[in-house]
Amino acid sequence: MLTIDKLLEDSRRELLDLSSRNRLLSMPVQSKSARIIHVKDEKSDHVFRILVSERKSMAFLPGIEKKATEVLSIPYVEAAFDVPFGMPPHELTTKQIGEVLFAIVQIEGPIHEDELTSRVRDLWGLGRAGSRIQDVVTRGIRSLLDSNRCQREGECLFLANEPVKVRNRETVKSASLRRAEMLPGLEIRLAIENIVKAHFGANSREIVTAVARLFGFRSTSSILRETIEMQIDAMRKMGTLSEQDGLLRWQASREMFHT
Repeated sequence: MLTIDKLLEDSRRELLDLSSRNRLLSMPVQSKSARIIHVKDEKSDHVFRILVSERKSMAFLPGIEKKATEVLSIPYVEAAFDVPFGMPPHELTTKQIGEVLFAIVQIEGPIHEDELTSRVRDLWGLGRAGSRIQDVVTRGIRSLLDSNRCQREGECLFLANEPVKVRNRETVKSASLRRAEMLPGLEIRLAIENIVKAHFGANSREIVTAVARLFGFRSTSSILRETIEMQIDAMRKMGTLSEQDGLLRWQASREMFHT
């Protein structure tokens, strides 16, 4: 004899759609005709809480194809060449160390001054850079700036007539290249420009995450976030970024100035 519980269970199964038509069980994410939004890099419970429970809005950053992403950044290349002097770096003349530094900037510019010291150490195969090496590098940097062979923004040197490129630091050997405070402002602003143009606008939080990924950072530390946000604020003051409908958009009529 059937019990009430058994009858209810049988009825429930008859009403339950276990076929592919049930979108709770089968979601055609690869279908071009499906009316769905595939959200990546977000926790589902977090999205549900904001959109459903709290009834708030969210801004979504459009996805970029892998080939398009590769265009936005290139692998970072570290300078590695034979030094033409048979003496330790601290014994070089100002002109000689200047030539070495200029060659490094040609390959790695814009580059932080501290990284220049590290690269000189690496080129000579030294374990550390003492005060004598730091002093000779400082003299060489001053020589390059005085002769206008290099330009400086903040603590980074670059070549005035060379285009800046966004470089992915995920596989670099020098650990200091992955420190947020060593990232050149010029390069960060170009990365911001690339992201905003590629996505036709984005909010500040989305820009920070996307720029960090272009530089090869898998996570965004507070220092890295502050570093990128500082350049976002600078671009807003320059007028190269303006907020429209809650998104920061690129102003094509503006020029990118150095700060």
